[in-house]
Amino acid sequence: MLGEAFPRSRQSLRAESLLAHAAARVTRTLPGLIRWLARTGPVPAEAQVLEKVTAAWISQAIAVAAELRIPDVLAVRPRTAAEVAEQLALDPDAVSRLMRVLASEGLLRLQGEHFTLSKLGRTLTSEHAGSVRELVSLCGAEWQQAISKLQWSMTTGGGAFERVFGKPFFEYLAEHADVQRSFNAGMRAASALADLTVPLAYDFSRFERVVDVGGGTGSLLGTLLTRHPRLHAVLFDLAPVCDEAEQRWSFSSHAGRMAFVRGDFRAWVPKGADLYILKTVLHDWSDIDALCILSRCREAMAHGARLLIIEHDLDPRPRSQFAQRLDLLMLAVLGGKERTCSEYQTLLRAAGLRPMGQYPTLSGLTLVEAGHA
Repeated sequence: MLGEAFPRSRQSLRAESLLAHAAARVTRTLPGLIRWLARTGPVPAEAQVLEKVTAAWISQAIAVAAELRIPDVLAVRPRTAAEVAEQLALDPDAVSRLMRVLASEGLLRLQGEHFTLSKLGRTLTSEHAGSVRELVSLCGAEWQQAISKLQWSMTTGGGAFERVFGKPFFEYLAEHADVQRSFNAGMRAASALADLTVPLAYDFSRFERVVDVGGGTGSLLGTLLTRHPRLHAVLFDLAPVCDEAEQRWSFSSHAGRMAFVRGDFRAWVPKGADLYILKTVLHDWSDIDALCILSRCREAMAHGARLLIIEHDLDPRPRSQFAQRLDLLMLAVLGGKERTCSEYQTLLRAAGLRPMGQYPTLSGLTLVEAGHA
């Protein structure tokens, strides 16, 4: 080896020995200084990598806490870990260790022996207005199992969810009503900020009838109908999703202006609207499927109608962006992908549509407008 070919001199070996002896002496005689340096000093590259890898343990801890409803228990009043464990019939030592981790990540606060919820922790409670509990639980269950097979996706380029569960994600949802409900609730939570900011970025007042293609349980449509009293809407999605949406809105003030149409947007899309919306739909699908969906929209659109794609604009540069992480989840769970606005424009042209504009929002999503070519 290189070190054997060029052996170090006796002087360098002696210097290393002296440095090691001095370091050991300081470490043993000044423990306070060592603890301070360990907390505030530079972090070795190896430790930084391990911290990123072990972040998966943190996400699982948060998901488990949400699933067990620990935040709901703490929302009533501060409690010790033992009190939480007793109320939920859990092991007190295990709960104490879990809550200690949640406190270190800023979701809980520890005051003496009692834990309270932080602002972050309150978002995990069931009654919080913008609760992400269901979405977090989903991340820790089926999605976590799918992304654990990411290596398979790297080899095949396909989604690993079907390999783990034996069927594609949306077919799995159709057969598991509890997971479907959690998914719908999670999507409502994830869409809350977008539903407020999208209407600020685009002029919806010029339209009379809108079809939300794959519109979930109708959160965006509810916001649009509130803001634009003359607007009428059609929510188009699979039957189980439409059933839940109809129950949600049937007794609201929007009931007379919101219709529910059940179907598969890969086969057809309702006609008769002057605006069609695809909000966070295309990222679920491969380029081939996305092109199919866009073609069905084009077939439904009359001359002069508009299509609005609402998605993340993926930054291809290596930077910390939520869309880049989401891109891996789309690959593992659905075989889909996040895209740049340029890639969406390419798909639009291939489907016989003409890109007409881009509109950023405060939520990080971008609106891509298109009409007939």
